[in-house]
Amino acid sequence: MSLVFSAICPHTSLLIPSVAKDNFEKLKNTKNSFEILEKELYISKAQILIIILNNKKNTYFTLNAHNNFDANFKDFGEHELKKEWQGANNFSSLIKEKANTKIKLNINSKLDNNLAIPLLFLTQNLKNIKILPIETANLSKKEFLDFGKELKKIFNKSSKRIAVIATGNMSHSLETKSPAGYTKEGKEYNEKIIELLESHNSIGVANLDNNFIKNSNESNYYSLFLLLGVIQNINYEFKNLSYEAPFGVGYLTGFFDFK
Repeated sequence: MSLVFSAICPHTSLLIPSVAKDNFEKLKNTKNSFEILEKELYISKAQILIIILNNKKNTYFTLNAHNNFDANFKDFGEHELKKEWQGANNFSSLIKEKANTKIKLNINSKLDNNLAIPLLFLTQNLKNIKILPIETANLSKKEFLDFGKELKKIFNKSSKRIAVIATGNMSHSLETKSPAGYTKEGKEYNEKIIELLESHNSIGVANLDNNFIKNSNESNYYSLFLLLGVIQNINYEFKNLSYEAPFGVGYLTGFFDFK
């Protein structure tokens, strides 16, 4: 059945009310956007959800091939909330077998919180969906595009309904109080990414200067770029559900409406 849904979203812990406390209302737009994403994902009847996370330290694209995942949020002071998901271990093995890109498999049942937070909200009504986390790597943009193309080919031959979501926050350098301090590239990066997505300009995203990306202190470019590699040559309209930055970090939420 191939690809049936694709989206991008942030992964801030402040989406969890018990963690955000008085700050929860400041992310109301993002929370509302997650509710829309959750409905769209549910409507898509996806059977496998691939979620992509930035990791600039890896030397290979890394697929987590565990058959079950669990997460807790004790790191944020939330000791009651726990969640479990089924893993798509057979599908991860298929990708490793079919793709020619630099890929390795790992087996880790404990999900990174940056993956668990969006999944917590997006899979509330998808009890049987299987999760496949992919971490990006410090590789060339061509290798990203090649891997995206290979993933798309594998998806097209699959009998499963597949969703792909890229998670990450935008610039952490929008103002002096931002976690990474202020850089002029921060706001420019956020505005440029939104402009390029809304104009369906994947080539423009690919052509962004590497130093510009680095100086923006983003954490979503490479997860987004791999997703764009997957949906290259697919006709879509990017639905920008919300963008906000109440804490000096940009949070963009949206989905790619396939035509």
